[in-house]
Amino acid sequence: MGLFSKTDLEKLVKYLNKKEISFEKEDDKISLQIVMKNSNYTIFPYLEIKKDGILAFCVNLKNVKPSLELYEKINDFNTRSKLLSAKINENILYLEYNSYIFDNIVNLFENILNELFLLEEEIDVL
Repeated sequence: MGLFSKTDLEKLVKYLNKKEISFEKEDDKISLQIVMKNSNYTIFPYLEIKKDGILAFCVNLKNVKPSLELYEKINDFNTRSKLLSAKINENILYLEYNSYIFDNIVNLFENILNELFLLEEEIDVL
């Protein structure tokens, strides 16, 4: 199944180059810088295409101190988001999305980006 992952990665790299989106690639990982213009902040997502054909997408947001208020914000975000899940692990607040690559990797990636931009204000509130 590794060949499929490599092919998907190559398709995604070709798409990013065509769209003139700057990125860094290391092995099966791609990292990006995305400016959220309306809310005036920048996020640094990274994604990995794993050997078993899973796309793992993650955005570390910030160090946090868990609290009831924060968990309420996370629950609110998670009910609004169709793809991304907000989570806390070792006091890091992050967004994640994991999916098998059943279809076109480019379409899947575009859907994730669209979701990020749609939830721009909600991400800022987190």
